[in-house]
Amino acid sequence: MGFMDKLWGGSKEEEAPSEATPFNRSTQENIQAAPEYLKRQASKLYELSKKGPLSFRVLAFLGGLGMICAAIYDFIDSIFEDLGSGILITFYTLAFGAGICALEGKIFSFPPSWQRNMKFYFRILDYTWGRGVVYAFAGSLQLTQPNWANNISGMYMIMVGFVAILSSIGAGQKLAELRIAIDSRRDLKAYFNEFDQDKDGALTEKEFAVLMGSLGVDVTYQELVACFNAVDKNDDELITFDEFTVWWTEWGKKHLHRGISDIIV
Repeated sequence: MGFMDKLWGGSKEEEAPSEATPFNRSTQENIQAAPEYLKRQASKLYELSKKGPLSFRVLAFLGGLGMICAAIYDFIDSIFEDLGSGILITFYTLAFGAGICALEGKIFSFPPSWQRNMKFYFRILDYTWGRGVVYAFAGSLQLTQPNWANNISGMYMIMVGFVAILSSIGAGQKLAELRIAIDSRRDLKAYFNEFDQDKDGALTEKEFAVLMGSLGVDVTYQELVACFNAVDKNDDELITFDEFTVWWTEWGKKHLHRGISDIIV
């Protein structure tokens, strides 16, 4: 069964009231609510795993949690022995882990403003290849620490980084093919309306995948995630017609004079 058969079904629904999270409670309430909150997030992850392969963004979020746990392990270890200069790497590990969780944690109820602010101040994070470089770099830092927790977490993050970079290369080529397949603004509007199944003025990831497939652009799941991320500029998990038009116009001006194999996102 292909990945498109595994994609979560259904169309877009009205946005439910935001659930209470550890970011809008007092400290005491956080302590009391933490087990239930973690249970909900684990349930979300389980549901995602049943619906199809996990994207590199979800894998990166899990890797970020691993980095935080490894840093905590190092801090505890430092109580019993002097880590020396390694304590600086531990701070970096904690910072990178928290940053990666904030960047990729929207589906786990992290505030969307965190992603927007990080991408505003660190432009490289607006690109899939840029995120991959950051993940791989963070993982390589962990490999300098002489303990199993950092080594396992570091190798995992390097792997996720390479998956993101390879996905960005493939996604760039597939988006170029899609841009070539859409000849005019009239076709752009017609295709958008045709595949906006519930007619709410936006495309979900599944609808975008069907649109690409109908135009002869075959993508892997990781490439689809990278393609969607490149077009969905405000990270709301929907592609509006304005975003679709901006992508179509910019790619026509900036990229199509280059070879398709040279484009990454």
